[in-house]
Amino acid sequence: MSKMIRISENANSTLDDLKTLTGKAKQELLDRAIENFYREYFIKKANNAYENFKKNKDEGGPGVNRLLYELAIYMKNKEIKYLSTEKR
Repeated sequence: MSKMIRISENANSTLDDLKTLTGKAKQELLDRAIENFYREYFIKKANNAYENFKKNKDEGGPGVNRLLYELAIYMKNKEIKYLSTEKR
């Protein structure tokens, strides 16, 4: 399901440039940018939670618990059934 949103003229111009350079549709470019932003956000939070865990050794604490909660939501939204580095 598609939704319309407003973006700035600068963002639209950048999308036009990327569309010309890559040959990809603006929607695909936005989808990829949003997914990359979310992954970057999640990795930064994971690193911060882990660093706090190592410093405090608090058996998890609120930072790790929040991170696990967000991971569960992400996995549900992406329909990820398991975490593994193995190829299946």
